[in-house]
Amino acid sequence: MGNGRTGECHSPRSPPPRREPTMANPKVTIYGIRWCPDCRRTRKFLGEHGVRYRWIDLVERPAAAGEFEKLGDGRPVLPTVLIEGGATLFRPSNSELAGALEIEIGSERRYWPLIIVGGGPAGLTAAIFATQDGIDTLVIEREFVGGNANVSGQVENMPGFPDPISGFELSDRLREQARRANVEMIQAAEVVEVDSLGRYHTVVTADGTEYSCFALIIATGSTYRRMRVPGESEFINGGVHYCAASDAFAYTGEKVAVVGGGNSAAEAALALSEHAAKVNLLVRGDTLTANSILVQRLLEVPNVEVQYHLDVREFRGGDQFESVLVRDEISGSVRQIEARGAFVFIGMVPNSGFLKGSAVALDDWGFVCTGPDAPPPDAEAAELMALLEESPAAPPGLFETSVPGVFAAGDIRKNSSKYVATAAGEGAAVAMSAGQYLRGMS
Repeated sequence: MGNGRTGECHSPRSPPPRREPTMANPKVTIYGIRWCPDCRRTRKFLGEHGVRYRWIDLVERPAAAGEFEKLGDGRPVLPTVLIEGGATLFRPSNSELAGALEIEIGSERRYWPLIIVGGGPAGLTAAIFATQDGIDTLVIEREFVGGNANVSGQVENMPGFPDPISGFELSDRLREQARRANVEMIQAAEVVEVDSLGRYHTVVTADGTEYSCFALIIATGSTYRRMRVPGESEFINGGVHYCAASDAFAYTGEKVAVVGGGNSAAEAALALSEHAAKVNLLVRGDTLTANSILVQRLLEVPNVEVQYHLDVREFRGGDQFESVLVRDEISGSVRQIEARGAFVFIGMVPNSGFLKGSAVALDDWGFVCTGPDAPPPDAEAAELMALLEESPAAPPGLFETSVPGVFAAGDIRKNSSKYVATAAGEGAAVAMSAGQYLRGMS
Protein backbone atom coordinates (compact mmCIF):
# COMPACT_ATOMS: atom_id res chain seq x y z
CA MET A 1 0.00 0.00 0.00
CA GLY A 2 1.16 3.56 -0.69
CA ASN A 3 1.76 6.09 2.03
CA GLY A 4 0.95 9.28 0.14
CA ARG A 5 4.55 10.59 0.08
CA THR A 6 5.42 12.97 -2.69
CA GLY A 7 8.67 12.98 -4.67
CA GLU A 8 10.45 15.27 -7.06
CA CYS A 9 8.94 13.50 -10.06
CA HIS A 10 5.91 11.34 -10.60
CA SER A 11 4.21 9.84 -13.61
CA PRO A 12 0.64 10.98 -14.21
CA ARG A 13 -1.92 8.22 -14.22
CA SER A 14 -3.99 7.63 -17.31
CA PRO A 15 -7.60 8.81 -17.04
CA PRO A 16 -9.93 5.98 -16.01
CA PRO A 17 -11.61 4.18 -18.92
CA ARG A 18 -15.17 5.15 -19.72
CA ARG A 19 -17.67 2.57 -18.47
CA GLU A 20 -20.38 1.50 -20.84
CA PRO A 21 -23.88 0.74 -19.53
CA THR A 22 -24.74 -2.94 -19.24
CA MET A 23 -28.20 -2.35 -20.72
CA ALA A 24 -27.87 -2.81 -24.47
CA ASN A 25 -28.63 0.44 -26.33
CA PRO A 26 -31.22 1.86 -23.93
CA LYS A 27 -33.74 4.13 -25.62
CA VAL A 28 -33.83 7.27 -23.53
CA THR A 29 -35.70 10.50 -24.19
CA ILE A 30 -34.94 13.69 -22.25
CA TYR A 31 -37.45 16.56 -22.17
CA GLY A 32 -35.85 19.80 -21.06
CA ILE A 33 -34.44 23.20 -21.88
CA ARG A 34 -30.92 23.84 -23.11
CA TRP A 35 -29.90 26.21 -20.30
CA CYS A 36 -31.55 24.27 -17.42
CA PRO A 37 -28.69 23.18 -15.06
CA ASP A 38 -30.29 19.82 -14.21
CA CYS A 39 -30.93 19.12 -17.89
CA ARG A 40 -27.29 19.80 -18.73
CA ARG A 41 -26.14 17.71 -15.78
CA THR A 42 -28.33 14.79 -16.91
CA ARG A 43 -27.13 14.97 -20.51
CA LYS A 44 -23.51 15.19 -19.39
CA PHE A 45 -23.83 12.18 -17.07
CA LEU A 46 -25.41 10.03 -19.80
CA GLY A 47 -22.83 11.16 -22.34
CA GLU A 48 -19.93 10.36 -19.99
CA HIS A 49 -21.28 6.82 -19.60
CA GLY A 50 -21.93 6.20 -23.29
CA VAL A 51 -25.72 6.25 -23.06
CA ARG A 52 -27.45 7.30 -26.25
CA TYR A 53 -30.45 9.55 -25.79
CA ARG A 54 -32.99 11.63 -27.70
CA TRP A 55 -33.04 15.27 -26.65
CA ILE A 56 -36.27 17.30 -26.92
CA ASP A 57 -35.80 21.02 -26.22
CA LEU A 58 -39.17 22.41 -25.18
CA VAL A 59 -38.26 25.91 -26.34
CA GLU A 60 -37.17 24.86 -29.81
CA ARG A 61 -40.00 22.31 -30.11
CA PRO A 62 -43.05 23.82 -28.36
CA ALA A 63 -45.30 21.24 -30.03
CA ALA A 64 -43.81 18.64 -27.66
CA ALA A 65 -45.11 20.49 -24.60
CA GLY A 66 -48.37 18.51 -24.62
CA GLU A 67 -46.76 15.08 -24.38
CA PHE A 68 -44.28 16.46 -21.82
CA GLU A 69 -47.08 17.70 -19.53
CA LYS A 70 -48.92 14.39 -19.81
CA LEU A 71 -45.85 12.57 -18.52
CA GLY A 72 -45.81 14.83 -15.44
CA ASP A 73 -49.56 14.58 -14.83
CA GLY A 74 -49.89 18.33 -15.31
CA ARG A 75 -46.91 19.18 -13.09
CA PRO A 76 -43.97 19.99 -15.38
CA VAL A 77 -40.59 18.98 -13.96
CA LEU A 78 -37.31 19.58 -15.78
CA PRO A 79 -35.78 17.37 -16.91
CA THR A 80 -38.21 14.53 -17.47
CA VAL A 81 -36.45 11.35 -18.59
CA LEU A 82 -38.40 8.64 -20.37
CA ILE A 83 -36.81 5.19 -20.60
CA GLU A 84 -38.47 2.95 -23.16
CA GLY A 85 -39.78 -0.16 -21.47
CA GLY A 86 -38.77 1.25 -18.10
CA ALA A 87 -39.50 4.15 -15.80
CA THR A 88 -40.31 7.81 -16.27
CA LEU A 89 -37.96 9.84 -14.07
CA PHE A 90 -38.59 13.40 -12.95
CA ARG A 91 -35.40 15.43 -12.31
CA PRO A 92 -33.51 12.23 -11.47
CA SER A 93 -30.27 12.32 -9.53
CA ASN A 94 -27.24 10.74 -11.14
CA SER A 95 -27.58 7.77 -8.80
CA GLU A 96 -31.21 7.29 -9.88
CA LEU A 97 -30.15 7.41 -13.53
CA ALA A 98 -27.39 4.90 -12.87
CA GLY A 99 -29.83 2.53 -11.18
CA ALA A 100 -32.51 2.80 -13.85
CA LEU A 101 -30.01 2.24 -16.67
CA GLU A 102 -27.92 -0.36 -14.82
CA ILE A 103 -24.75 1.70 -15.15
CA GLU A 104 -21.93 0.29 -13.07
CA ILE A 105 -20.45 2.88 -10.73
CA GLY A 106 -17.22 2.57 -8.80
CA SER A 107 -13.45 2.15 -8.92
CA GLU A 108 -11.60 -1.16 -9.07
CA ARG A 109 -8.91 0.30 -6.82
CA ARG A 110 -9.85 -0.01 -3.15
CA TYR A 111 -6.99 1.82 -1.39
CA TRP A 112 -6.04 5.47 -1.90
CA PRO A 113 -3.68 7.68 0.10
CA LEU A 114 -6.39 10.38 0.03
CA ILE A 115 -10.13 10.09 -0.41
CA ILE A 116 -12.41 13.12 -0.75
CA VAL A 117 -16.13 12.68 -0.11
CA GLY A 118 -17.94 15.37 -2.05
CA GLY A 119 -17.29 16.81 -5.50
CA GLY A 120 -18.30 20.46 -5.11
CA PRO A 121 -15.95 23.47 -5.35
CA ALA A 122 -14.20 22.57 -2.06
CA GLY A 123 -13.78 18.89 -2.89
CA LEU A 124 -12.69 19.38 -6.50
CA THR A 125 -10.22 22.13 -5.61
CA ALA A 126 -8.74 19.93 -2.89
CA ALA A 127 -8.45 17.06 -5.36
CA ILE A 128 -6.71 19.20 -7.97
CA PHE A 129 -4.17 20.55 -5.47
CA ALA A 130 -3.54 17.14 -3.87
CA THR A 131 -3.07 15.36 -7.22
CA GLN A 132 -0.68 18.03 -8.43
CA ASP A 133 1.24 17.44 -5.18
CA GLY A 134 1.71 13.82 -6.25
CA ILE A 135 -0.97 12.30 -4.00
CA ASP A 136 -3.21 9.70 -5.62
CA THR A 137 -6.71 10.95 -4.88
CA LEU A 138 -10.21 9.56 -5.23
CA VAL A 139 -13.31 11.79 -5.22
CA ILE A 140 -16.66 10.19 -4.40
CA GLU A 141 -19.72 12.30 -5.23
CA ARG A 142 -23.30 11.34 -4.38
CA GLU A 143 -25.05 13.43 -7.01
CA PHE A 144 -23.22 15.53 -9.59
CA VAL A 145 -19.66 16.74 -9.68
CA GLY A 146 -19.66 20.48 -9.12
CA GLY A 147 -22.08 20.41 -6.17
CA ASN A 148 -24.56 23.20 -5.49
CA ALA A 149 -22.63 25.51 -7.79
CA ASN A 150 -24.29 23.64 -10.69
CA VAL A 151 -27.65 25.16 -9.80
CA SER A 152 -26.45 28.63 -8.82
CA GLY A 153 -27.72 31.29 -11.16
CA GLN A 154 -24.76 33.66 -11.29
CA VAL A 155 -21.54 33.61 -9.26
CA GLU A 156 -20.45 37.25 -8.87
CA ASN A 157 -17.62 37.12 -6.33
CA MET A 158 -15.22 34.61 -7.88
CA PRO A 159 -11.64 35.96 -8.11
CA GLY A 160 -10.42 36.15 -11.69
CA PHE A 161 -13.93 36.62 -13.12
CA PRO A 162 -14.71 40.35 -13.36
CA ASP A 163 -18.07 39.52 -14.94
CA PRO A 164 -20.60 37.12 -13.37
CA ILE A 165 -20.23 33.49 -14.42
CA SER A 166 -23.01 30.93 -14.30
CA GLY A 167 -22.68 28.31 -11.60
CA PHE A 168 -22.94 25.53 -14.16
CA GLU A 169 -20.14 26.96 -16.31
CA LEU A 170 -17.91 27.37 -13.27
CA SER A 171 -18.62 23.77 -12.21
CA ASP A 172 -17.90 22.57 -15.73
CA ARG A 173 -14.51 24.30 -15.67
CA LEU A 174 -13.69 22.74 -12.30
CA ARG A 175 -14.65 19.29 -13.61
CA GLU A 176 -12.48 19.75 -16.70
CA GLN A 177 -9.54 20.96 -14.62
CA ALA A 178 -9.87 17.94 -12.31
CA ARG A 179 -10.05 15.62 -15.33
CA ARG A 180 -6.88 17.13 -16.78
CA ALA A 181 -5.17 16.66 -13.42
CA ASN A 182 -6.08 12.93 -13.65
CA VAL A 183 -8.24 13.01 -10.56
CA GLU A 184 -10.29 9.82 -10.37
CA MET A 185 -13.94 10.63 -9.73
CA ILE A 186 -16.86 8.36 -8.91
CA GLN A 187 -20.27 9.89 -9.54
CA ALA A 188 -23.62 8.66 -8.25
CA ALA A 189 -22.08 6.77 -5.34
CA GLU A 190 -23.42 7.67 -1.91
CA VAL A 191 -21.18 7.25 1.12
CA VAL A 192 -23.27 5.85 3.96
CA GLU A 193 -20.63 5.17 6.61
CA VAL A 194 -17.18 6.29 7.72
CA ASP A 195 -15.08 4.20 10.09
CA SER A 196 -11.64 4.84 11.57
CA LEU A 197 -9.18 2.45 13.17
CA GLY A 198 -6.26 4.46 14.47
CA ARG A 199 -4.86 6.33 11.46
CA TYR A 200 -6.65 4.09 8.95
CA HIS A 201 -10.01 5.25 7.53
CA THR A 202 -12.67 3.40 5.54
CA VAL A 203 -15.67 4.79 3.66
CA VAL A 204 -18.56 2.54 2.69
CA THR A 205 -20.88 3.32 -0.23
CA ALA A 206 -24.55 2.41 -0.49
CA ASP A 207 -23.81 -0.73 -2.53
CA GLY A 208 -21.49 -2.04 0.21
CA THR A 209 -18.20 -1.20 -1.51
CA GLU A 210 -15.40 -0.18 0.85
CA TYR A 211 -12.60 2.27 0.01
CA SER A 212 -9.75 2.86 2.45
CA CYS A 213 -7.24 5.64 2.96
CA PHE A 214 -4.82 7.30 5.37
CA ALA A 215 -6.27 10.79 4.90
CA LEU A 216 -9.92 11.64 4.38
CA ILE A 217 -11.49 14.98 3.44
CA ILE A 218 -15.21 15.57 4.05
CA ALA A 219 -16.57 18.13 1.57
CA THR A 220 -20.19 17.06 1.14
CA GLY A 221 -21.64 20.56 1.44
CA SER A 222 -25.22 21.28 2.36
CA THR A 223 -28.72 21.31 0.90
CA TYR A 224 -31.57 23.78 1.18
CA ARG A 225 -33.64 23.52 4.34
CA ARG A 226 -37.30 22.61 4.02
CA MET A 227 -40.01 24.59 5.80
CA ARG A 228 -41.98 21.57 7.04
CA VAL A 229 -45.33 23.33 6.78
CA PRO A 230 -48.59 21.80 5.49
CA GLY A 231 -48.65 21.35 1.73
CA GLU A 232 -44.88 21.43 1.22
CA SER A 233 -44.39 17.69 0.72
CA GLU A 234 -47.48 17.39 -1.46
CA PHE A 235 -46.31 20.05 -3.91
CA ILE A 236 -42.55 19.40 -4.08
CA ASN A 237 -41.51 19.74 -7.75
CA GLY A 238 -45.14 20.46 -8.56
CA GLY A 239 -45.30 23.97 -7.16
CA VAL A 240 -42.73 24.02 -4.36
CA HIS A 241 -39.09 24.20 -5.48
CA TYR A 242 -35.60 24.73 -4.11
CA CYS A 243 -33.83 25.64 -7.37
CA ALA A 244 -34.88 28.65 -9.43
CA ALA A 245 -32.28 28.10 -12.16
CA SER A 246 -33.92 24.85 -13.23
CA ASP A 247 -37.58 25.77 -12.82
CA ALA A 248 -37.88 29.46 -13.70
CA PHE A 249 -38.93 28.81 -17.31
CA ALA A 250 -41.93 26.73 -16.20
CA TYR A 251 -43.45 29.88 -14.65
CA THR A 252 -43.25 32.20 -17.63
CA GLY A 253 -46.02 34.81 -17.32
CA GLU A 254 -47.14 33.51 -13.92
CA LYS A 255 -47.13 34.86 -10.36
CA VAL A 256 -44.59 33.20 -8.05
CA ALA A 257 -43.39 33.55 -4.46
CA VAL A 258 -39.85 33.30 -3.08
CA VAL A 259 -39.41 32.61 0.63
CA GLY A 260 -36.27 33.93 2.32
CA GLY A 261 -34.18 37.07 2.63
CA GLY A 262 -30.58 35.96 2.03
CA ASN A 263 -28.36 35.74 -1.02
CA SER A 264 -29.97 32.57 -2.38
CA ALA A 265 -33.47 34.02 -2.12
CA ALA A 266 -32.41 37.28 -3.77
CA GLU A 267 -30.66 35.44 -6.60
CA ALA A 268 -33.76 33.29 -7.13
CA ALA A 269 -36.05 36.33 -7.23
CA LEU A 270 -33.83 37.95 -9.85
CA ALA A 271 -33.72 34.78 -11.97
CA LEU A 272 -37.49 34.36 -11.76
CA SER A 273 -38.14 38.01 -12.60
CA GLU A 274 -36.88 37.34 -16.13
CA HIS A 275 -39.76 34.90 -16.73
CA ALA A 276 -42.56 35.42 -14.20
CA ALA A 277 -45.11 38.22 -14.42
CA LYS A 278 -44.78 38.96 -10.70
CA VAL A 279 -42.37 37.80 -7.98
CA ASN A 280 -43.33 38.21 -4.32
CA LEU A 281 -40.25 37.94 -2.09
CA LEU A 282 -41.52 36.94 1.37
CA VAL A 283 -39.15 37.87 4.20
CA ARG A 284 -39.80 36.86 7.79
CA GLY A 285 -37.65 39.61 9.32
CA ASP A 286 -37.61 43.35 8.85
CA THR A 287 -34.75 43.50 6.37
CA LEU A 288 -32.98 41.60 3.61
CA THR A 289 -29.75 39.87 4.67
CA ALA A 290 -28.50 39.48 1.10
CA ASN A 291 -25.38 41.40 0.09
CA SER A 292 -25.78 45.04 -0.93
CA ILE A 293 -25.20 44.38 -4.64
CA LEU A 294 -28.07 41.89 -4.81
CA VAL A 295 -30.34 44.15 -2.77
CA GLN A 296 -29.68 47.07 -5.11
CA ARG A 297 -30.43 44.91 -8.14
CA LEU A 298 -33.70 43.75 -6.57
CA LEU A 299 -34.82 47.32 -6.00
CA GLU A 300 -34.29 48.05 -9.69
CA VAL A 301 -36.51 45.20 -10.94
CA PRO A 302 -40.12 46.39 -11.40
CA ASN A 303 -41.85 43.00 -11.14
CA VAL A 304 -40.30 42.03 -7.79
CA GLU A 305 -42.10 43.06 -4.61
CA VAL A 306 -40.39 42.53 -1.24
CA GLN A 307 -42.79 41.95 1.66
CA TYR A 308 -41.50 41.87 5.24
CA HIS A 309 -42.63 40.34 8.56
CA LEU A 310 -44.38 37.40 6.87
CA ASP A 311 -44.33 33.91 8.34
CA VAL A 312 -45.29 31.19 5.85
CA ARG A 313 -47.87 28.86 7.38
CA GLU A 314 -49.07 26.68 4.49
CA PHE A 315 -48.80 25.96 0.77
CA ARG A 316 -52.24 25.56 -0.76
CA GLY A 317 -53.81 24.17 -3.90
CA GLY A 318 -55.91 21.44 -5.43
CA ASP A 319 -54.65 19.62 -8.50
CA GLN A 320 -52.24 22.52 -8.94
CA PHE A 321 -50.43 24.88 -6.62
CA GLU A 322 -52.49 28.01 -5.97
CA SER A 323 -51.29 30.14 -3.06
CA VAL A 324 -49.14 30.71 0.02
CA LEU A 325 -50.80 31.25 3.39
CA VAL A 326 -48.87 33.78 5.48
CA ARG A 327 -49.19 35.42 8.87
CA ASP A 328 -48.18 39.04 9.36
CA GLU A 329 -45.86 39.05 12.39
CA ILE A 330 -46.75 42.67 13.21
CA SER A 331 -50.53 42.72 12.92
CA GLY A 332 -51.19 39.01 13.45
CA SER A 333 -53.45 38.90 10.40
CA VAL A 334 -53.49 35.87 8.12
CA ARG A 335 -53.89 36.10 4.34
CA GLN A 336 -53.24 34.24 1.11
CA ILE A 337 -50.79 35.33 -1.55
CA GLU A 338 -51.67 34.05 -5.00
CA ALA A 339 -48.84 32.16 -6.66
CA ARG A 340 -48.47 29.44 -9.26
CA GLY A 341 -45.24 28.28 -7.60
CA ALA A 342 -43.11 28.89 -4.51
CA PHE A 343 -39.32 28.79 -4.18
CA VAL A 344 -37.89 28.20 -0.71
CA PHE A 345 -34.48 29.49 0.46
CA ILE A 346 -34.47 29.63 4.27
CA GLY A 347 -31.04 28.27 5.08
CA MET A 348 -28.93 25.18 4.64
CA VAL A 349 -28.82 21.70 6.16
CA PRO A 350 -25.41 19.96 6.25
CA ASN A 351 -25.03 16.70 4.32
CA SER A 352 -23.54 14.89 7.30
CA GLY A 353 -25.99 12.06 7.98
CA PHE A 354 -23.38 9.43 7.07
CA LEU A 355 -21.12 10.72 9.87
CA LYS A 356 -23.61 10.09 12.65
CA GLY A 357 -22.31 7.21 14.73
CA SER A 358 -18.72 7.90 13.67
CA ALA A 359 -16.04 9.51 15.85
CA VAL A 360 -16.20 12.74 13.80
CA ALA A 361 -17.68 15.42 16.07
CA LEU A 362 -20.67 17.43 14.79
CA ASP A 363 -22.29 20.53 16.24
CA ASP A 364 -25.96 20.67 17.23
CA TRP A 365 -26.95 21.47 13.65
CA GLY A 366 -24.92 18.65 12.12
CA PHE A 367 -22.00 20.70 10.78
CA VAL A 368 -18.52 19.19 11.17
CA CYS A 369 -16.39 20.66 13.96
CA THR A 370 -12.79 21.43 12.98
CA GLY A 371 -9.76 23.11 14.50
CA PRO A 372 -10.45 24.73 17.87
CA ASP A 373 -14.11 23.67 17.65
CA ALA A 374 -13.16 19.97 17.44
CA PRO A 375 -12.76 18.10 20.72
CA PRO A 376 -9.60 15.99 21.19
CA PRO A 377 -9.83 12.20 20.65
CA ASP A 378 -11.77 10.54 23.45
CA ALA A 379 -10.21 8.12 25.95
CA GLU A 380 -11.21 5.06 23.91
CA ALA A 381 -9.56 6.45 20.76
CA ALA A 382 -6.42 7.43 22.68
CA GLU A 383 -6.22 3.94 24.18
CA LEU A 384 -6.57 2.37 20.74
CA MET A 385 -3.82 4.58 19.33
CA ALA A 386 -1.55 3.50 22.18
CA LEU A 387 -2.38 -0.13 21.47
CA LEU A 388 -1.44 0.40 17.82
CA GLU A 389 1.80 2.05 19.00
CA GLU A 390 0.91 5.34 17.36
CA SER A 391 2.02 8.69 18.71
CA PRO A 392 -0.51 10.83 20.58
CA ALA A 393 -2.51 13.09 18.31
CA ALA A 394 -1.57 16.74 18.14
CA PRO A 395 -4.33 19.34 18.56
CA PRO A 396 -6.47 19.43 15.42
CA GLY A 397 -5.31 21.81 12.69
CA LEU A 398 -7.67 24.44 11.29
CA PHE A 399 -9.42 21.99 8.94
CA GLU A 400 -8.84 18.77 10.91
CA THR A 401 -11.73 17.12 12.72
CA SER A 402 -11.82 15.30 16.05
CA VAL A 403 -10.37 12.27 14.24
CA PRO A 404 -6.67 12.56 13.26
CA GLY A 405 -6.32 12.37 9.50
CA VAL A 406 -9.95 13.30 8.80
CA PHE A 407 -10.46 16.85 7.51
CA ALA A 408 -13.43 18.96 6.43
CA ALA A 409 -13.82 21.93 4.10
CA GLY A 410 -16.55 24.00 2.49
CA ASP A 411 -20.19 24.35 3.50
CA ILE A 412 -20.12 21.18 5.64
CA ARG A 413 -17.69 22.78 8.08
CA LYS A 414 -18.93 24.66 11.14
CA ASN A 415 -18.54 28.45 10.84
CA SER A 416 -17.55 28.30 7.17
CA SER A 417 -18.66 31.05 4.79
CA LYS A 418 -21.26 29.76 2.36
CA TYR A 419 -19.69 31.15 -0.82
CA VAL A 420 -18.26 29.35 -3.84
CA ALA A 421 -15.04 31.37 -3.66
CA THR A 422 -14.40 30.59 0.01
CA ALA A 423 -15.25 26.91 -0.53
CA ALA A 424 -12.62 26.72 -3.27
CA GLY A 425 -10.12 28.50 -1.01
CA GLU A 426 -10.78 26.06 1.80
CA GLY A 427 -10.33 23.20 -0.67
CA ALA A 428 -6.84 24.39 -1.55
CA ALA A 429 -5.93 24.88 2.11
CA VAL A 430 -7.28 21.52 3.27
CA ALA A 431 -5.35 19.74 0.49
CA MET A 432 -2.16 21.23 1.86
CA SER A 433 -3.10 20.16 5.40
CA ALA A 434 -3.83 16.61 4.24
CA GLY A 435 -0.53 16.52 2.32
CA GLN A 436 1.42 17.61 5.39
CA TYR A 437 -0.37 14.97 7.44
CA LEU A 438 0.49 12.21 4.96
CA ARG A 439 4.13 13.26 4.77
CA GLY A 440 4.30 13.30 8.56
CA MET A 441 3.25 9.65 8.68
CA SER A 442 6.33 8.47 6.80
